[in-house]
Amino acid sequence: MRSGTSHALTNVVGEVWHLILAVYSVMSLVPTRRRIDAKEVAELLGCSRKTVLNGKGGTSALTRIHNGSHVRFLLEEVLQLMRRQEQNKNLSIRDLHPHQINGQSHTSKL
Repeated sequence: MRSGTSHALTNVVGEVWHLILAVYSVMSLVPTRRRIDAKEVAELLGCSRKTVLNGKGGTSALTRIHNGSHVRFLLEEVLQLMRRQEQNKNLSIRDLHPHQINGQSHTSKL
């Protein structure tokens, strides 16, 4: 190999390593799919750990990741469930407010 070719190859290899390091740095900034246990899910949703483990209160839709005897849940899914529950709560609260029909106030009967 000529010294010029060897030098060019070294530069290319160096540039490739810089590119790999740059990609790795960016990837480390991307949040990973964080997993949380049933106790943490329960704290976020305001219910008991047993409710979560039994799949009650809307938690049956959450992905369960089994690792030995431990069960983990994806934080992203739990946050989505929290948003849906909040939206449903807001909708049901709106239903409790009096409605105006022909200028008269009426309340919904349950």
